[in-house]
Amino acid sequence: QEKIAGEFLDKLVKWTKNIKISDPFEEGCRLGPVVSKGQYERVVKFVSNARKEGATVLCGGARPGHFKKGYFVEPAIISNVTTSMEIWRDEVFGPVLCVKTFSTEDEAIQLANDSQYGLAGAVLSNDLERCDRVSKV
Repeated sequence: QEKIAGEFLDKLVKWTKNIKISDPFEEGCRLGPVVSKGQYERVVKFVSNARKEGATVLCGGARPGHFKKGYFVEPAIISNVTTSMEIWRDEVFGPVLCVKTFSTEDEAIQLANDSQYGLAGAVLSNDLERCDRVSKV
């Protein structure tokens, strides 16, 4: 929601930067590599294209500096996304989160339902009645 977007994004970026990226067999690993070189290149290209289209990459989207090999990608948070951008329309299948702000509940519902894929969704609010109502639409 536009009113809380700035504060929310600050907290989200801080939390994301603390995700432990490592070998999945290492204690405390929260994020391992993507599945292949091709997928690594695809994810990095999605992030690069988002930037070229005018989105803001708040964090991530590249190989972590402490990895010289492997298909590791820092989780990316991308804001200032429009519904016409490739990063919004297509499935990335990598550690990328697009954040699209909205002003009204109706706008949020319209955005959530305007997807070709819709693999997953969630409604988060302190208002449980709103969560129940919106999740059914």
